[in-house]
Amino acid sequence: MNNDITVTKQSALTVQDMVRSDVIIKAAERALGNKSKQFLTSVLALANSNAGIAQCEPKSVYNACLIAATLDLPINQNLGWAHIVPYKDNSRGGRKYAQFQMGYKGYVQLAMRTNQYVALDAVIVHDGEFLGLDEMTGQPRFKFNYEKRNNDIIGYMAYFELKNGFRSVVYMTVDEIEQHAKMYSQSYMRDLRTGRQGSRWSQDFNTMALKTIIKRLLNNKAPLSTELAMAIEKDQQVDGKYLDNSARARIVVENAQAGEESEAEVVEKTEQERPTDEKAETKQ
Repeated sequence: MNNDITVTKQSALTVQDMVRSDVIIKAAERALGNKSKQFLTSVLALANSNAGIAQCEPKSVYNACLIAATLDLPINQNLGWAHIVPYKDNSRGGRKYAQFQMGYKGYVQLAMRTNQYVALDAVIVHDGEFLGLDEMTGQPRFKFNYEKRNNDIIGYMAYFELKNGFRSVVYMTVDEIEQHAKMYSQSYMRDLRTGRQGSRWSQDFNTMALKTIIKRLLNNKAPLSTELAMAIEKDQQVDGKYLDNSARARIVVENAQAGEESEAEVVEKTEQERPTDEKAETKQ
């Protein structure tokens, strides 16, 4: 079911005006039931506390927050589960739009809710802790020494273990993560050219790296619940455009009326089709 709201004359509306309109109130009730009032209050609080969000197109703020609410992930920077990021789209006259972004801790939360996981986490790897690949399985091996570790970060790893005994590990070096960031984040590339700190990659490289590695692990190796699939597919979405999703990423959409499930495959975009990501205008 599509809960996106079409708001006419968006430029004349503020987020504050929108959440008080009868159309939005009824739409939120249809989408979230008795949680709708709390949801609209949180949208209003976000806009009142973040000037960048308040300047975004109201529809994009509503839709970005609705994704977080549907996944039951609070927008709280201290938790780091999910974020709403304002950015300027120069291709649309410099208008600002709100973008939903998953945090790596949010992926952990959604996975643990399935009750299939014994463990799931992402870890920074320091010099001397990566022991190479297992000769038989090809899996990366590590030996962590938290008492004597040095400050030289060489990579990032994510791992999970299921209750049925299946486990998997993914490792990426700092250089591989850097190349990933340069490929998918034009704002990060602009930061590198200008010395700015405008993108989330520049502001908190380690956290973005941990998110990247755990998202790659889940998308390629893990069983995906409806919520996990939705989180992967909706991450960094604005107006139906997606970033950093592989061809394997799928969202399983439950048809509430028919009681059926359908799959919508997300096709990876070419470089020419990829929109820019993380064009954060202000820190969250």
